[in-house]
Amino acid sequence: MPSSFVKIWETVLDILFPPLCTLCEKTMNRDEREDGICASCISSIPVKTAFTCPKCRARLAENKKVCHKDMPFYLAAALPYGDERVKKLIWKLKYEKHTYAARSLARLMREHLEAVGVSPSDFTFVPIPLHKSRERERGFNQSELIGAFIANAFQLPFERKALIRIKKTSAQAETKNRNERKENMAGAFSARESIVKNKNIFLVDDVYTSGATIEEAVRTLKKAGAKHVVALVAALA
Repeated sequence: MPSSFVKIWETVLDILFPPLCTLCEKTMNRDEREDGICASCISSIPVKTAFTCPKCRARLAENKKVCHKDMPFYLAAALPYGDERVKKLIWKLKYEKHTYAARSLARLMREHLEAVGVSPSDFTFVPIPLHKSRERERGFNQSELIGAFIANAFQLPFERKALIRIKKTSAQAETKNRNERKENMAGAFSARESIVKNKNIFLVDDVYTSGATIEEAVRTLKKAGAKHVVALVAALA
């Protein structure tokens, strides 16, 4: 089909069915359509400018551990989950299968890394995996979509099979407290030593709540020989 015809058809569609921003529901221009969110909305979402302590949630100025130095990883939490726009983006992605939201979240997470002043040049991106049955049910892994966009933007390795979910766990939302969450995640992952040994890892997920999932994943990666691990998440709950 000639490209001129495609452009004309896209223009007709934009007139008849103008794309609306997921957050404010205003009409978007063609450049914004791919993200599903208008430039005004995405620029208004506050992006955090420092790493966070995974244990006490303190802001780590200059990216230095000043409180819980025994934590085996840094937490790069890009956005506040209390922001209703952030919640809506994540909800649309996970439960309404609006996969374009992964692109917008990835963009904001890249902005977070840039604001923190981190150069990820020697890092490999690894997503938190879903169990095969959960992924079949959802149709995709949201952490994998987000991680792939970020890795591609930085032109860095993305290893979707470096970490494997070997235990079918209950949904963390169904557990009552942190201890139950930790017990639920115990032994949930296996890491491929041939991929992660001596590597610096950005471990990508959507939301950091109790930290039980990330902590178990980090433990597994470290056991397989990973050097430094930074948990890169869209939002801190």
